[in-house]
Amino acid sequence: MPQEIQKYVDFDLNFEVSPLYEKGDILLKTNADAVEQSITNILLTNKYERPFNHSLNGGSRGAMFEPDASNIFAGHLSYINAAENVVNKFEPRARKTKLKVKKDTLNNTVIEVAFTALNANQEVSIVLQRDR
Repeated sequence: MPQEIQKYVDFDLNFEVSPLYEKGDILLKTNADAVEQSITNILLTNKYERPFNHSLNGGSRGAMFEPDASNIFAGHLSYINAAENVVNKFEPRARKTKLKVKKDTLNNTVIEVAFTALNANQEVSIVLQRDR
């Protein structure tokens, strides 16, 4: 009996139309790209933004206003711990999740997430910036 190959498939949250299909189907995200999109979505979700799941809180809004990043990120340690717990709870496809928080040259908060999906190591960077 052949071994079934595991594959993750999600639809693209940008709702872009696929150029391969004439009927206007949307693009799909597969495997590590699907997990990466899900982790980004989880971390950018704030409390009470998801109907029927008010406990989901990526906490990114609070991470934007933490103290200066020149410290050892003492203020970010609680965010990192909470964010890792949320990702592990709501995205079981990602394994060995590790987060780092830093500031870039424009003083934006950058969240770097390293994870393993389908036995492949992946990284995603999420840039948090204020709108005004």
